[in-house]
Amino acid sequence: MELVAVVVALALAGAMAGLKMAIRSRRAAERLQRKNDGLEQRVRERTRALDQALELSQAQALRLSEASRSKSDFLDGLGHELRTPLNAVIGFAELMRMNAGAEPLTRRQDQAVHQILSAGSELLDLVEQVTAFARLQAGRLSMSMERVDPQVLLRQVCERLAPLAQDRGVVLRPPSPQAGVCIAADRGRLH
Repeated sequence: MELVAVVVALALAGAMAGLKMAIRSRRAAERLQRKNDGLEQRVRERTRALDQALELSQAQALRLSEASRSKSDFLDGLGHELRTPLNAVIGFAELMRMNAGAEPLTRRQDQAVHQILSAGSELLDLVEQVTAFARLQAGRLSMSMERVDPQVLLRQVCERLAPLAQDRGVVLRPPSPQAGVCIAADRGRLH
């Protein structure tokens, strides 16, 4: 009987140990489940916050795109509005110069007309650049790619700017002609 009591005692001790282990395992599982639930809640909250941030970012990108388009449209329209009176100023200055045979200009008047033409040309170039920039930003700029000799183009630019450069005491020295140099470019934009 003693043996039976020892076996029962061992069985009870083993059952108690197993029960204690089961209780510990269950508590550990409950702790893990609580942690898992907490992590899932944090993930849901973070996902919600990221979704909101993404929506705000997309809305801001749309507003910025619309503002950029509005700015480009404004600059394009402004360029057209500035060109009209500027062309009139340049046109009248050219008429004064052409009419110099019938009504001669004094040296001072001729210099003033030359200055009006030079400044008008500079302003017209600036207006064209602003308009081209606005079209580029709006995606409406067309390019006409062709083979261009950059040295010939540079000589043309130097010839065009020579009077203005002389007025300001600048000497322009265009490159000497060389054969065989060409690039692919939009001639007008490169000019």
